[in-house]
Formats: sequence, C-alpha cells, structure tokens
Amino acid sequence: MSQSLLLTGVTVLRQGRTALHPLTVACAAGTITGILGPNGAGKTTLLKALAGLLPHRGGVTLGTTDLTALSPGDRARLIGYLPQDQRLHWPLPVREVVRLGLLARQHRPDAGTIVDRAMTATDVRTLADRPATALSGGEQARVHLARVLAGDPAVILADEPVAALDPAHQLAVMALLRQQAAAGCTVVMVLHDLTLAARFCDQVLLLDRGRMITAAPPAEALTASRLTRLYGTCFVTGTVAGQPVILPVGNPDQASSPSPSCGRMVTTEISASAPGPAVTVTPSSSMRAV
Repeated sequence: MSQSLLLTGVTVLRQGRTALHPLTVACAAGTITGILGPNGAGKTTLLKALAGLLPHRGGVTLGTTDLTALSPGDRARLIGYLPQDQRLHWPLPVREVVRLGLLARQHRPDAGTIVDRAMTATDVRTLADRPATALSGGEQARVHLARVLAGDPAVILADEPVAALDPAHQLAVMALLRQQAAAGCTVVMVLHDLTLAARFCDQVLLLDRGRMITAAPPAEALTASRLTRLYGTCFVTGTVAGQPVILPVGNPDQASSPSPSCGRMVTTEISASAPGPAVTVTPSSSMRAV
C-alpha cells in the first residue's frame, strides 16, 4: 500500500553544531520530492538522516510506521538508499551487485527475474557479466540504481542520482523514477539541476544553511527572484517545447550582492523551433516565473 513520508521537527547535530534545523514536511506517496540548495545547505545530511545513517531528533514516519523505531533490517526493507558516493571497490559482476538489493528480503525464487528486470530498466543488462569496477562512473551509477529497484522499496532516497550521467541517461533515469512514483513509491532525491527538478518533481524542498526555505510545487518554489537570492546569481526561466527550463546566467555587475530584482531583469521566453533543434531566446516582460 502506498504510504506518505512525514518528517516532524527533524534536527541533526554534528560536532556540536546544528547541521539541520528543525524541519517539518510531508512527502506524499506516489510523488517525487526534490531537495535543492547551495553546497553545504544540508541536503545530503537530511537524506542520510532519513536513511537512518545519521542520528537525529524528531519524527520520521511512513504511514503509521515510526521509522526511527525500526531495526536496520526492517528499515532496509522499506527504504532504498542511493548514496552520492557510488564507487565500487570489489570486482563483483554487475548482476551480483544488483542482486545485493534483495538481501533485506526473504528468499525469492524469482530473484533472477527481478534482477534482470531492474538491469533492463536502468540500461545495464548488457553489462551483467562485467566486473562492476571496470565500468565508467555513469554506468556504476545506473548499476546502483538497479540494485535499489531490485529491492522494491516503498521509499527511494537518491542523492544526486543523475550527476554522473550523460543527458540521455539523465532523462531516462528521471523518467524511471517518475514511473516508480506513479506506481506508488515515495521518492525523495537531492538534485542540483533546476530544470530537471522543475520538470519531474511534484514538490521542491529548498534548503539554505541547514534551514528550510520553502516546500512547494516547482512552479511556486523555483521563482527566478528566490533562486537569485538563494544561489547569489541570476537566472533565466522559460520553456522549451512546453517544458520548463531554468538556467543560471550570472550578473557581472552585481556578482557580489545581487539585488532582489535580478531574476526578473533577466527573465526570458525560450522557445524551440520545430523540427530542427535550434533554440532561440527573445526578451519577454510577461514571462511568468517558473
């Protein structure tokens, strides 16, 4: 049964300082929540706390289940965690790495089918017999995602799942996670790509220096003016073929202290001309914030 993930006053202390200030937010079942913010904002800290890898205060529940009270094994059956550091250190065949996703489950007679399905979904089935350590960073990232999918978790926590991928595989992985959400999984991921967040996320959680700035749908959260204040650079917002696009463009004149109006000053309408791939940029004072 699909279940929502609820965070209530989640706080993380590290080495005597508050790395994550009390945070309360709901991540609905069947949705993708993107965690965004500058370097050092607390994104990975939050994800590790949810995965049970960092001690924290506050409540984390999945439906009526208190995740903080579960054993590591029981938590692993509910949560699939995809870390930021996805390096492999043992030359296991790819198939065996993916099979590790089933360790928290009871013996499955259809384990081979599950593993093959996960490898196919992440486009690594042709690599099944190769040592995982011989793969590129992007290929290893997809192998780890297949491992998570093989476990059929109720919640997927993914830390920058597309960072090492080429553009085609970035879109494919985001679409795959979208499919997982549509099937009832609750997906929470750390992203740096604002355009992918605007396109695929149902909710965006913005963090800055360990504090939540907002938790809202992308169209409400990712405004040019808010992003300018958060990241300290100007942004262009628009659409390409009906899809949202958010690009950092900088502002040399105000690099050290961008004004609140900076985002509105550079907002543009972006449109793609069919059937060719050319993209044109034309000024528009009526462009709405993404």
